[in-house]
Parts: sequence; structure tokens; C-alpha cells
Amino acid sequence: MRFRRALWATTAAALAAWPVATRAQEIFQVRRGDIHITVHVSGTVVTQNVITLTSTIPGRVEDLYAQSTGAWALNSAVLSDVASAHLAAMLDSPTTTDKSVVLARWGSDYPLIPVRCPQDCYLLKISAHAGNWISSGDPLFTAAQTLRLTGTVPAGNAYLIRDGQWLTYWAKDDPKDKFRMPVGNFELDHPGESENSSGRFAMDMTPNQYFPPGTAWEGVIIPVDHPNALLVPTAAVVAFRGELFLPLPVSTGITTTAWTEISAGAGEGEDYLVLKDSQLGKAVRDEVRTPAPVPAGSAAPQAQDSTAQPPSQQPDYGGDIYTQ
Repeated sequence: MRFRRALWATTAAALAAWPVATRAQEIFQVRRGDIHITVHVSGTVVTQNVITLTSTIPGRVEDLYAQSTGAWALNSAVLSDVASAHLAAMLDSPTTTDKSVVLARWGSDYPLIPVRCPQDCYLLKISAHAGNWISSGDPLFTAAQTLRLTGTVPAGNAYLIRDGQWLTYWAKDDPKDKFRMPVGNFELDHPGESENSSGRFAMDMTPNQYFPPGTAWEGVIIPVDHPNALLVPTAAVVAFRGELFLPLPVSTGITTTAWTEISAGAGEGEDYLVLKDSQLGKAVRDEVRTPAPVPAGSAAPQAQDSTAQPPSQQPDYGGDIYTQ
């Protein structure tokens, strides 16, 4: 956006910032620094694509390798082995002393049936118990193939969010450990009202970076980041009729009741904003100043061409707000 000037003469008194009711006037310097917009978001973790792993044969749960829920199982990991009734009977034979001998001899005819997830999965429930007899189709494990981080963006800044922006997030009850991932599947709740709409997004978590289902989380997204920018306090910027004004110092020459000579700090043709007395705060308007008396015997200052003077005694402020 383009800034315009609100011109205040700074001679005896220093220039004050734009008066704000909640803070005293102060003088600042334009400086460089980093500025960004931070959007605070929150959400929870939900399960997706929940599956039940069942036995494909009647028999017995021979070995149970998955001992607890709340953990990921890779698709190559065997959760349990199921033995057929024939194999289980041979394993239970009193003449058998070594399970490996039975499997080596009869394993090709009566193999152990491994139970695996078809892909990486998060174990939610274990129904299998080692030694239990089961029927074909009996449930052994319940697992989620996806843990999804779902988030909501409040109205106001949601329209700034885009897929691919980085989300920094943490568990609400454990904020010291922070994680990052790019935003995905973002959409506005009311696309036709973008600046007033809230939004939402959802990203799949991985076995290397996840929260358990139901975890409440909080985070931030920085959609706008301008490093090494020229900065002034936001309270110093005034908006009027689509223009933005910034009070800046100027140097002056003579001052009359209608006009003040600007000797530095503003150029011909620049717009300016005239402030009401009630808006000056602790600042004061410049005093009327005329040239110093000419010492006796000195040449009088040369009169200027009258055509260069204002056309009337009534000042023309160029259509400013307080003269209309």
C-alpha cells in the first residue's frame, strides 16, 4: 500500500505519533526488521480407514507378537500366527519335544498362517489371545490405516492459508515438543466470503511423527513473512478515504494564520491530512512566526511577486476533510 504524509511542523516541539486512546504519544524512528502474520490454529487427531483383521482359517492362535495397542505396525510385521487344527494337534503331541522340529517336518503341509496389516497400521484393539481356539472370520485385531491431523482456522486470517505452508504444532498438554509439517487439503468453510470465513485442513500423520487418536493439539502457521522490511508502529498509520497517512517530521520557514512554509520534509504535490485539535493529543499546532526585524541601515528584503501568494486570505486545503 502507498503511504501519504500527515504533516506536522516540528520546530520547538518534537513530532508525536498518531494519538491513540490506549497509549501515550511517543516518537519512533522508521527502522528495518522482520514482520510476519501468525495464524493460530487448533484441532484433533482422528482415525481413518479402520479395518478388522480376522482369521482366514479355523484353528488356534499359536503366537501373539503384538502385545499392546497405541503403536504402529508396519505391513511387513507379523502380528500373530494361527495354526490349523491338525498342526495344533501335532504341536500338542506328548511325543513332540521341539516345536521347531514339527514345523520343519510338517510346515510345508500345515503352515502357520501369519496375520499382518495390508499396509502400515495403527493398532487400536487386540482381540487375539495366544492359545485361544478360533473360527474362520473371528476378529483378531482392529487397526487404523491412517491417523489424520485435522485442524480449524478461525475467521479473519483463514483466507491467507494455502496448501504447502508450514504448520508448527504441539500436543495441547505437552507444548514443549514441537513438530512441523506442510498444510494440506485446506479449504474455506464459506468460499464466497473469503475474508470472513473460517477454514479447515487435514493431513495424514506417519509412523515417525504422530499423536494418538483424540489428541488435542495447537499450532501456528505463518502465511506472510517479510524479512528486513521498513517498519513503523501500526498505531502511527491513519486510514482515510482509501489512503494511508503517516505523520512525519518537517522543517518550516515562516508561519501565518493561513499558511506555513515547508523548507524540508515534503515536496510539491504530496497529499497531506489536516488533523482536528481533538486529535492532536499532547502535540500543538505551530505558532505564527514572521521574519526577524531588519536592522537599521540594512537593505529591506525583496518583496515577492504577488502572483506567487495564495489567491485569497481563505486557505485552500485541497479538499481536506475538516474544511468541507
